[in-house]
Amino acid sequence: MILVELALQGVKGFPEVVRMPFKTGVNLAFIPEPQGRRVVLDLIYHCLYPDPSRGSATSAHADPGADAARAALTFYGRDQVTYRVIRELVTGAVKLYRFDADAKKYRLFTASAAEAAQYVRVQQQLPDEVSFERLFLYAPEAMPSRGDKARTRSGAGLLSGGDVAPSGPGLPPARFLSGVMARSSSVVRPGPELAPMANPSNALVRSELALEGAAAPGEQASSLEDKQALLQRLRADLDMVTRANRAQQEIDQLNARKFEISERAEGVAKLVAERTRLKTELEQARDLEGLPPHMEERLRTFEERAERFRVEEAKTQDELMKVEQEAQQDQVLPLSQDRYFLGAVGVGVFSVVVAATVGRPLMGLVNIPAAMVAVGAAFRYVSDLERQALRGVRRRAVEERLDRLFKQHELDTGVTRRLMEKLEVDSPTALLERVAAHNQRLERVESLSSRIASLRGDDTVQRDERELMEISARLEVLEAEVMGASGALHGAETLRRRVEALERELGPDVPPRLKSPPLGIAARPPRPRRESSVSVDLTNDLVAQSTFSSHLGAASPLAEDQSGLPSSDLPFRADDSGPNPSAPPSGLVVHPRAASRAASEVGRAPRPGFAGPASGAEIPAMVRPAVPAPSAPGLPNPGSGPVVPAGPEPDRSMFDFGGSYIGSADDEEDPKKKPGGRGGSGGVSLSGEGLWAIGAGGPSGGRGGVPGYGGDGEFLAPDRSRDLVGAVVDYLAVEVDALGERLSGRLEQYLEVFTEGRIKGATLGPRGEVILQPKGSDPVPYPELPLEELDAVDLALRFALAESILRRFRVPILIDDPICDLGQRRRRYFGQMLSYFAQGTQLVVATGQDDLPGQRVG
Repeated sequence: MILVELALQGVKGFPEVVRMPFKTGVNLAFIPEPQGRRVVLDLIYHCLYPDPSRGSATSAHADPGADAARAALTFYGRDQVTYRVIRELVTGAVKLYRFDADAKKYRLFTASAAEAAQYVRVQQQLPDEVSFERLFLYAPEAMPSRGDKARTRSGAGLLSGGDVAPSGPGLPPARFLSGVMARSSSVVRPGPELAPMANPSNALVRSELALEGAAAPGEQASSLEDKQALLQRLRADLDMVTRANRAQQEIDQLNARKFEISERAEGVAKLVAERTRLKTELEQARDLEGLPPHMEERLRTFEERAERFRVEEAKTQDELMKVEQEAQQDQVLPLSQDRYFLGAVGVGVFSVVVAATVGRPLMGLVNIPAAMVAVGAAFRYVSDLERQALRGVRRRAVEERLDRLFKQHELDTGVTRRLMEKLEVDSPTALLERVAAHNQRLERVESLSSRIASLRGDDTVQRDERELMEISARLEVLEAEVMGASGALHGAETLRRRVEALERELGPDVPPRLKSPPLGIAARPPRPRRESSVSVDLTNDLVAQSTFSSHLGAASPLAEDQSGLPSSDLPFRADDSGPNPSAPPSGLVVHPRAASRAASEVGRAPRPGFAGPASGAEIPAMVRPAVPAPSAPGLPNPGSGPVVPAGPEPDRSMFDFGGSYIGSADDEEDPKKKPGGRGGSGGVSLSGEGLWAIGAGGPSGGRGGVPGYGGDGEFLAPDRSRDLVGAVVDYLAVEVDALGERLSGRLEQYLEVFTEGRIKGATLGPRGEVILQPKGSDPVPYPELPLEELDAVDLALRFALAESILRRFRVPILIDDPICDLGQRRRRYFGQMLSYFAQGTQLVVATGQDDLPGQRVG
């Protein structure tokens, strides 16, 4: 289910007409006033759940001075069909329309609030209104810190005294009537305070008593010349408004065509956006440009290479040390210092001298062994010199090997080490991740560039681009023409009625050039309508627009109505009391995306269990005029796509506020839930005029007096956590144990964030009660938590439960910024959580602070 648009008319505190188109993701409605924020969410809620027993739930939001007060919610269903729910704020009348893609208009589906509520809930697989409010509607007044005080005031002694308590989301306060004793507690039922005009009969009486064809103040004319001048001015305004409405029709058609082209070009646009994003990231990582090839491989083997270098270096250093030690231990002395050589030479010389002196030649023979000893000493000296030279060669070899080892290590790891120092990275693993991501971006950019070039070379894409440029240029011209008529005080229908009345009054005195052209249809009688109090001056019109800007944060020029459109193109009538072929309705249209997709699923039968519209409920065919017929003042129709015809008179039975109690099967099956089971009224059958059954399940449907509170039907001892878990168990049809397994881990993360680590975990009891585990203390049940912790724990629990549902069902989330008072840090987490949830569903966030992610609406 996707919300497409919310249109408001005659809502107190807002301009006369407001349009809020929604998109997927996070939709931010910037409204500074808290009351304005709550009104927007209340009207969305009551359009999704149009309970016939609460017809006056939205009457407090109606502007007493407005001609009509209504809200229209358009949504795109899971059956790929566009629907619109139109709710009268004062009377509570509801009509459900279904878009017929073949006829290009909306057709009335049902005018019964009960049938509309049943069909929307069953067809779109929505939870019941109580579960929706507990799990998908976030508001400050529903926070436990505020609800605790309200719960205390809801005791039997105070309730029976006639105090005021809220009667539902967005409902006006309702007086509590006398309590009915139920066992040991007092169960009470508040009755809604109906507005004086809160029924169709009174609305019709007011319409009959209105002045017929009243003129705006300051435009009464007395003399014939003044009347002719007034007629001329009115005719000029009528022509201007009619041209503007025709231009608006063309704008709608061009927007639809532009949407179709944009759908086809969306693929190329996504590729271009992705390439732009990747290029931006590459520019931010300029330090990784120009890296040597196979850098990733080097980073992967960095540690291995470094370890191998350390081992090799240690071995080489040891070997070099041994060589140096051997050189120091084995010193080679010079031959002149060799005692063997010197002794042998001395003995040989001495023997020769003695032999010559004594004259004994035999003494000279001693010279032979002496010479042999001297020669041996000389050979040993030469051998030592050779060994010393070999030792030097070995040392130089070891030193060269060590030098090569250092050089190789520098080649292997030098670039990596310098890059790590430059990028201030501690480990090569972190650098590897960055380099790998950088290389992936480069490859992705090359792939995207080739795909984009291929797509842009296609003739169809080029033709669409040219047509899109032509459409944009034409839209500028048409929008300027429409804006030129924005200063008109009245719509075409009002102007036409006044022109016809003035022509009848003047009779034959009407100049020929001022007579109305034939319309091709019978003249309609003027309908009673209070003229707008907005001045005709364009400045005042801009002031009215600035009022809307103060609510939504941006100017949104809105016309009072959209006139001149064919009767089948307008969804609303001024009085909305039944079909009237001679008076075409007016209203708003749906988003073109939802309209274009709805054409494929037209005519799908309703789901079993819903009684569709009775035979003969189809409205008569509208008579299409020769020229576009004007519309009654109502909601604008500025979009493109399907439109809504008028429908039959609403079912009057929805205004019966009898007090018959309808119990639930759970209450009958489990006597332990009495005197008040979940969603019941305490197990007591109550009846009486103007009474509502009130239970523990929250304010929706009159089941509870405090938003989101309850728990076993006992106001004095509620357990909100059990109600929240029970809502999910009922909706998903799972056991509590199975839900506990789903929440395991995820709930702890939410608690860690929102409580800033003060609560570490939680467990579910056998009946769904939540037991928290504070840090450093014993487990604490949810109701016994300190008041300052309740808001944070409640948000964590609700977000975790909502996430468990969104895994199966797509349910929109409505948020009235409940986290303003929890600190900036948790608010930042809250914004991140919104972006996370936007990936799986649609969020409408009404806020007064401009610090949350999302797209503005309005």
